[in-house]
Amino acid sequence: MLNIIIYLIVLSCLFLFLIKKNRNQRDKYVKILILFSLIIMPFFSPFFPKIQVFGVNMRLPVIITLMYFLLAIEYFILYPYKIKVPKYAIWFSIYIIFSISNTLIQNSYQDENWANLILYEYVFPLTFIVLIENIKYDEKDIKRLIKILSIVIIGGFFVSIIQFFINPFFYKSVNLSDVDKFYASQFVVGGYYRAYSLYSGMKAYDVVFAVIYLFNIFIFLYLLMKKRKYLILSILIFISGILTLGRDIAVSMFVSILFYLYYKHKKTWLLNIGLPLLMLLFVWTIYSDSIKETSIYQNRVVAITYQSRLFSPVMYFEHFFLDKPFFGYGESSGSNTGFKKYYHVIHVLWFNMMFQNGIVGLIIYLIFLYHIYKRGRKIYAVTENPVFMIIVISYFIVNSTAPYDLINFYGSYFMFFYLAMNYKLYVKKECSTKVFNRSPLYIKNN
Repeated sequence: MLNIIIYLIVLSCLFLFLIKKNRNQRDKYVKILILFSLIIMPFFSPFFPKIQVFGVNMRLPVIITLMYFLLAIEYFILYPYKIKVPKYAIWFSIYIIFSISNTLIQNSYQDENWANLILYEYVFPLTFIVLIENIKYDEKDIKRLIKILSIVIIGGFFVSIIQFFINPFFYKSVNLSDVDKFYASQFVVGGYYRAYSLYSGMKAYDVVFAVIYLFNIFIFLYLLMKKRKYLILSILIFISGILTLGRDIAVSMFVSILFYLYYKHKKTWLLNIGLPLLMLLFVWTIYSDSIKETSIYQNRVVAITYQSRLFSPVMYFEHFFLDKPFFGYGESSGSNTGFKKYYHVIHVLWFNMMFQNGIVGLIIYLIFLYHIYKRGRKIYAVTENPVFMIIVISYFIVNSTAPYDLINFYGSYFMFFYLAMNYKLYVKKECSTKVFNRSPLYIKNN
């Protein structure tokens, strides 16, 4: 089964390479493949066989990102002098080169499959960005993407409900021998388990970015288009996010709601944001003692896993920072035997990044994020959709509580795809069709 799927992907890429079509037709086929992959990845990943090839687990997301990589290589071969690389991708490339060089110079790599992991975690998503930045779009492409993401939200909502309230094993491929391990890793509190929804067959943290990015996309679509379906979809993904019992997801969605209120009531934002916050503070003052006694509060708010976000950076600055402040140790704190005496990893990306690549690496990465934010600001100036600026802020919030220095997540793929579409259509005014409505999609009544 696995061999057949791999062969089909390779053959589809070769087909696109060999057929004599013009650029627009080739772009159309590539967009179809990407859109198709974005819907099959969450729905079929949990049941895809786990097989290792050259030290890499060939899960469905890995095979799909391999397809993206092959398609990008084809574009490099066919259009070598027409390839455009956006500034944020250039800075991500600089970060990759710096991180790899730093690790090699300090001889810090320990995993024998280190080179394969670099290819999958860094090179594949980078080539995907270059691929989508060299495709022309029309407004129908955005509508198609929104429809596919809507299907993912609806399917994920029902899966989350079943996982949380009925069967935690639903839509999860768990071997009988791993049942005890599953219960131990997924248990949170009060007999409830994390509901990872459709994203169970991906990496452990795919659910975090998928839920947060989806929530941001649809809540701001509702802000601009006032269509009830976008409000309903926002509520569904919000519920799915809450059922993950992830603190980073809950905090990020709450902050996104505050930004929603700000952009909805710009002239009276202080009143519309301040009043709900005062009400929450009032409720907390009255019921704080009762809330603190609940198992949710004890196990999720004041738990050791939360406190580690505070004391693990302190350990870093007290015992490690001054020794190698500029270039770090060339490895994550989670791989450093010295730091693991204190904790298993620094649970804040920005400090873990400093541990690995020092102040220099952190600055490079922040410049990469800044250019995404800058592009989002340009899109906002034209469409009045602030979603990409808020997504960068959400990313910053999540990684202030977790060490995710990668972008190779399902959520990143559809987010960058959405970003490229908006930028090329509304900022660069590029369109694959002769007829192009200059009015942004978001503020049209259609």
